[in-house]
Amino acid sequence: MFEILKIILYGHQPAAKITNKKLEWLIQREFGVQALVLKEKLERLKGETQQAKNRNAAAILMLSNTDIDAIDQLIGVSNRDFRDVVARAEYPGCFELGFVDFPTGLVRRRQLYMADWEQYIKWIRMPSTSRP
Repeated sequence: MFEILKIILYGHQPAAKITNKKLEWLIQREFGVQALVLKEKLERLKGETQQAKNRNAAAILMLSNTDIDAIDQLIGVSNRDFRDVVARAEYPGCFELGFVDFPTGLVRRRQLYMADWEQYIKWIRMPSTSRP
């Protein structure tokens, strides 16, 4: 909720905050019986803080779309430059524009930030029963 207010009031692009507990839940939801394999793979993930690693891991989970074979490639991308993974997961609309056709008007930018944030939050909150 606070992130939405920051978009509306200030036009700030939000950044996801993924706790250890939330990441564990996402791992179980997305990979179920393969969770242990996934956790071993994610140990290779670089990050300056645990919060940064959690955020990167959540982005990787989202982009993998439950494909365990995509994880290694996404970890490699993230370890080279985490922004390439985080931007695609958290800010797909902005990422797609590539900042070439990025809206200069504050109203349009807020709409873009809101659409990206709502899409990401919808994935984060998706119930575990929604996945195969």
